[in-house]
Formats: sequence, C-alpha cells, structure tokens
Amino acid sequence: MKLATIIALLPLIVGCQPAFPVHLACDGEMRVLTADDEVTKKQVFSLVVDLAAGTVTVGDYEPVPIVSDQNDTVVFMAKLEWTKGVSTGTLNRITGKASMHIIPLTGKGLYTFNGTCNPAAKLF
Repeated sequence: MKLATIIALLPLIVGCQPAFPVHLACDGEMRVLTADDEVTKKQVFSLVVDLAAGTVTVGDYEPVPIVSDQNDTVVFMAKLEWTKGVSTGTLNRITGKASMHIIPLTGKGLYTFNGTCNPAAKLF
C-alpha cells in the first residue's frame, strides 16, 4: 500500500503532470452557515485532482478549474457564472491540507471545509 501511495503522489511531488487523475480522501470539519444558524460537523469526502484536464472535483459536485498550480499549493475556483457548487479551494501538495467553500445546491448558505486529504484508491 505504501508503494502505491508513493507512486501515486510522485508526479505531484516532482511537479510532473500525471496522465491520470489523483484520488484523495479528505477528512475534516465542515462549517455550515445559513441566515439562521451555524453548525460545524465532521465531514469525509473524495477529491479528484486531474492536472491533465486542469480540474478538481469535490465529492459529487461538478469539476472546477485549477487557476493556479504554483509551488506547493493547487488553487481552484469556479467560473464567475456558477452560482452553486464548489466556489473556491486550495490543496497543499505536501501536507494535504485542504480548504474550500461550497455553495450548496439549494443555494441557501455556505459550506466551509478545513481538513486534510490523503491518497486513496477506489475500493472496487
């Protein structure tokens, strides 16, 4: 398993663009802000970084474009006309620290995630 993890992360570490998407499992806290309430809860979801396509996919949301891929941090942001889904986010290539803002599909409120992402493999 460790060898597979090293092989999956090697292109990200050395700065080459892999020809395949990198799958990560993210674990952290999601803060849900609405006009009436604020709740923080544990959250786990998948994140797929596809450097060849220039996109990041968070869970079941639509892929968003990578706007900066400098040094250790990948920055992704939705296009201006998007009103729902992932709006902004960052992912540190070395530590796996991730932060993102999501406008829920209901269009009400804002989700803010802070946590860590680790390499993952599809179970089947």
